[in-house]
Amino acid sequence: MSVRMYPGAFAIAVLAAARGYRSGSLDPGGAAAAALLGYSALANPLSVFGVCLLGFYLAGSRATKVKAAIKATYEEPEHEAVSVDQASRTTSKSVRVEPKSGGNRSATQVACNALLGTACAVTWRYLYSGEIGTRAGWAEEGRWCVVAGRNQGGEEETSRVLILAAVAFWAACCGDTFASEVGPALEIFTHPSWLGILSSRPPILITTLRPCPRGTNGGVSVWGTLVSLLGGILVSALAVISLALQGQAAACGGRGRYGSSWWWAMELLLLGGLSGLGGSMIDSLLGGVFQSTYFSKTRSLVVHAPEPSSAHPDDEIIRVPGSGWDFLRVGILHHPVPPLPSSLSSALAVHERRHRHGPTTGIDMATVSFPRGNKDAWASVSEPASGVFVLSMNNLPDNRLLPEVIRQALLPALDYVELAWHKASKAGTNKGGALVLTGERKVGKFFSNGLQLECLAEYPTFFRDYYYKLLARIMTFPLHTIAAINGHCFAGGLCLALACDWRICRPDRTWLCMNELQFGAPLPAGMAAVLQARLTEPVVRKVMLTAHRYTAPEALASGLVDEIVPADGSEAAISFAITKAMGMAPLAESGVLRAMKEVLYAPALTMLARHEPPSIGLPQKENAYAFKALLAAEVAAKL
Repeated sequence: MSVRMYPGAFAIAVLAAARGYRSGSLDPGGAAAAALLGYSALANPLSVFGVCLLGFYLAGSRATKVKAAIKATYEEPEHEAVSVDQASRTTSKSVRVEPKSGGNRSATQVACNALLGTACAVTWRYLYSGEIGTRAGWAEEGRWCVVAGRNQGGEEETSRVLILAAVAFWAACCGDTFASEVGPALEIFTHPSWLGILSSRPPILITTLRPCPRGTNGGVSVWGTLVSLLGGILVSALAVISLALQGQAAACGGRGRYGSSWWWAMELLLLGGLSGLGGSMIDSLLGGVFQSTYFSKTRSLVVHAPEPSSAHPDDEIIRVPGSGWDFLRVGILHHPVPPLPSSLSSALAVHERRHRHGPTTGIDMATVSFPRGNKDAWASVSEPASGVFVLSMNNLPDNRLLPEVIRQALLPALDYVELAWHKASKAGTNKGGALVLTGERKVGKFFSNGLQLECLAEYPTFFRDYYYKLLARIMTFPLHTIAAINGHCFAGGLCLALACDWRICRPDRTWLCMNELQFGAPLPAGMAAVLQARLTEPVVRKVMLTAHRYTAPEALASGLVDEIVPADGSEAAISFAITKAMGMAPLAESGVLRAMKEVLYAPALTMLARHEPPSIGLPQKENAYAFKALLAAEVAAKL
């Protein structure tokens, strides 16, 4: 019988390999290997091999794009991982390290990551297609049950082994990819409606069962493990659909020990789920044993080398306690997912793929909303890492700091965090801690739009009894406080952010401004004191007397913020702040932060404790007082 060419399979393989080369995922040799192996897997009368490969390819490629900006905050970009010593040996002049624009993965890496599944496909075609030898092909023989072994009444045990091996291979790859790429992106969600995807605890190092930073080789968690199971089931479900469309439901009917024509489907789904889970666990175990992880305390992220890079020569880098030994080559572990045929490892070649994100997600304690029991809560508290709390303001649409929001939500939420921290410290489960304050997350447009001036007439002691209490509470909080400015930050909202010890902001969709001047509202002395505690005199003068709107770079240059997040988006800003908070949490262990803050911020706290005039902040009354004073002065001059 003649050998079929399968031109459609050839076109798909070549196009996918070309795409990988253009995107920089593959070098020329890697692209050639991907085209060859991809065609070999797709060119088959039994479509299950090609369907599993393409399903894994599409799902894996999509997984790498899920919340990529957030995942980027866990790990140093590859192009920055050049040590100062390496850079100095390269040139005596200033060094600029450029990211790779060419291919990353070689033919050897592509072959290692895809050879098993492709070998199963080629072997099955050789044995059962009828293109070689005298035996009639599978299609000509009536499309017999390809997954039935002798125990199931079948005659071709080899066919069953080859198909199960291929499905298990790509299921393991997909499960590991999901745990590595989807898990870290989902772990930072904290809105109550997400239920189990609440801002999760840090991963556990599989070799020591102790918490570790996100991005650590060998980090595992409940949520990461769950998505690895789902990734494996996805591939096996595609295999079931493909086989069913080629008549396997009828061909295999009645052969199973369970008395069902779909026994083979149940076996494949079970195999896929276990393979996805097993691939992720093996990957994490090998990463935890055979590869070290280094963490930058300065930037609070995982880095690729124990020495500072040329881009960050002042980094303080430590080896993550309990991480493995550098037996594996680091250079092959940190590249984007090559499109075809497999970009990541399998259960047999898992050590040749990236471990950095591991299955690094987990399930957090339930988010606590304030006011308690209120469906439309104005604030919520979650704990994404042990001792690291996130206080999210949810007063949509723009997080106005209303009296009832401060009294019923923000102040009680701060009390809750402090009490939870004290309980954990007393129990010995966690002695450190930090607090991240952030804006609403449904839209991600505002950190806070400040106060509602119309409420001041109804609450004449608003500043003394509400707003100033909130500012003083944050300024003297016993943990490090970080304002994650994930949107616009105006007036009283900016003053609230400045009350925090540290401030980071997103690079996009961020304006910072004290705009009271524009609508005729004099700035109360307490708010001015907070500005003076944080900013230099020229900056305070510009902020108060010009109502200048600061962009993120301007805010960084003027000291309004300490850092700009290296990725766009509201969630990226919050994730970055959480990572910073994890690095600062141990500093609260001594329990003296509040006492030190009371000394450091004493002038501002004194002003916040003063009784402001009841009319302060009301533009119409202040202007009326000024007009009366001017009129009296004019009359006195005439006299």
